[in-house]
Order: sequence, then structure tokens, then C-alpha cells
Amino acid sequence: MMKVSRSSDPADPTISAAQTRWAIALSVSASAGFLSDIAGISLCAVSYLGVLPGSDLLNIAGTWLIVAGLPLIFFAAHCMDKIDSFGETERVLESGISGHKARA
Repeated sequence: MMKVSRSSDPADPTISAAQTRWAIALSVSASAGFLSDIAGISLCAVSYLGVLPGSDLLNIAGTWLIVAGLPLIFFAAHCMDKIDSFGETERVLESGISGHKARA
């Protein structure tokens, strides 16, 4: 499980609200992606084994479920990166060091 850290300053609700939104997006996209991939793999397995008639249709549906789950998993990874960047911002603010470097 990933721990979402909250802003220590109660007067700054923007960081906490943004973290909460990204955490909700992470939960939804990771769950939907995982379930889509598991359902797709299951349908492909049923199609491969020939358990039900109409296996070609099940194979196509399973393949599309797997394909549809991949962008959701990628979005979940993006959400984790955004949540982690809030932690970096908090560390920079707490240390009093400017996080921006001059570009050459």
C-alpha cells in the first residue's frame, strides 16, 4: 500500500485536496485496470480451452479487455508519480531550499 502524506500546514488545503484527488484517481484506475486485465485473461483462457461455444467472440472480447486495461495501469503509475511529487514539494518547502535550478 502506498501512504499518502498530507500537508502539515492546515491553512494550505490545496495540497491536501490535490493529493486526495490523485489518490482517488489512483484507486479507481488501478482497480479498473486490474479487473479489466483479469477479466480479459479469463475470457482468453476460456476461449483457448474451448469451454463455451462462440470461442472466437470470447477471444476478441478478452483481447480488447486486456488492451483497455493497459492505459488504466499507465494512468495509475502517473497518479503515483504525481502523489510522490507532492511529497517532494513538501520536503522542499520544509527545508526552505528552492527546488528550482537555473538552466544553462
